Amino acid sequence: MSTKDDYNIDKQWHEIKKLIGEIQPDIIKFVFKGNKSASVRTRNKLNNLRKLCVSLRDGIIKQRQDNESEY
Repeated sequence: MSTKDDYNIDKQWHEIKKLIGEIQPDIIKFVFKGNKSASVRTRNKLNNLRKLCVSLRDGIIKQRQDNESEY
């Protein structure tokens, strides 16, 4: 069974966690201060988060298929 990270799953996971941390201050600025530009930044970052999640999901599926084919 392969223990390699052929699809950069770990790297993508860390990018997702970092991006979530970057989103939080803008959400607070928008919700509690009504900052409109913070809402735009939040939506853009959430779109990037969505793309990263799709990529991570695809990588997990491919890695699982590769791991199963080694049996």
